[in-house]
Amino acid sequence: MRWRTVAKHLMIVSYGPQHSFHHEWVYNEADIDNAKVVWARGMNTLQNCQLVNFFKDRRIWLLEVNNDNSIIEPMPYPVNQCR
Repeated sequence: MRWRTVAKHLMIVSYGPQHSFHHEWVYNEADIDNAKVVWARGMNTLQNCQLVNFFKDRRIWLLEVNNDNSIIEPMPYPVNQCR
């Protein structure tokens, strides 16, 4: 996976309508600022961009989760919409 090649990441998780709320993807370490991966739930564009700007030293990814039976590959988050 390409996303493992960079030291720090922000993973924005977008849940689809088929996703079961019993299967949570977003968990973080207690020391979130020093975690290698920070997980966040996808919100609206303005709120996502606030996360992107706060964690600008990280590689930003979008993970779209619709159901829990498929293999999910993160894709680069479109950070150009935040500028």
